This record gives sequence, C-alpha cells and structure tokens, in this order.
Amino acid sequence: QWERHAETLRRSRAPRHGGMHDSVPVGAAEAMAKPFQYLDFWNGKYSDGHTPWDLGRVSRPVELLLASAFPEQGRVFIPGSGRGYEALHLASRGYQVTAVDYADEAVNHLGQEARRQGLEIDVRKLDIFDLPPAFDSAFDVLLEQTCFCAINPKDRTAYEAMAHHVLK
Repeated sequence: QWERHAETLRRSRAPRHGGMHDSVPVGAAEAMAKPFQYLDFWNGKYSDGHTPWDLGRVSRPVELLLASAFPEQGRVFIPGSGRGYEALHLASRGYQVTAVDYADEAVNHLGQEARRQGLEIDVRKLDIFDLPPAFDSAFDVLLEQTCFCAINPKDRTAYEAMAHHVLK
C-alpha cells in the first residue's frame, strides 16, 4: 500500500505552511506564507498560552474510544501530539507510545511530564510528513484528534499516505 502513496509523500516533504481551514487565526496567514515561521507560529501559541484546543486532559471522546474500541495492548503513534495527554494516559496503561509534534514547546512539555510520571514514551520533534524509516509499518494504532484539522487541506492526501505508512 505504501508504494502507491510514496510519490504523494515525497511531494509533501517540503515544510508545511499551515492549515486552519477557512478561519485563519490572526498571524497565521503570515506564518503559513513563510515555512520557517510556521514553527515560530506554533511555538508562539504554546509559549503565549493560546492553545484553545488543549483541554489539559484526555478528551471524553478519546476516553470512550479507549474504553470501548482499543486493543488491549500495542504500539500507538500519536501525530501532532501537542502536550500529549493521550500519550501519558496510554503509557500509564502499558501501551508503547510514540508521540510526535513539530512544536518545541509541546515536545518539551510532554518529555518533562513523562519523566515526572516515570513513564516511557518515545517523544520526538518531527515533521509528520518526513518520518524516519523506523516508523514504516511499526504501529498498531494511530490516534489523534487535532493534527488533521491543523494541516493545510491540500496536505490531507499526504496525511493519508503517512497513516498508511506507519500502520501495520
């Protein structure tokens, strides 16, 4: 399956320049137009505390999903993990979790919190469209709830290819 998506993924390896659908937050348009400022945009959101998507805990829909439709064990990939409440929750229940985000602030927070709680989580600062070969068919589950909506709609085919790439 991966082979038929490889070209889409190769084309998508350029730095991402935003998303946010049709309602672009103040400052986002400029950040999206300049790929190097895209990272500054997301880091700024975290450092300024302007993260309205961040509930400070695992969301209720994810809790219900975990309770009713999740395998009992396995490797879980969380792209765009943010502060990683889901990663912490899953790791505390024995799952092998890899959490990836592009923003330094989010990655640093999750790494510190995992250490504080004594949890093993593979936390990485990566572009989800440029994942290392070790991620190829490595995961049983891909869990996310905010990453897809934050990418540019034109990159959704590449996101689908990435999902096919990482899942067993």
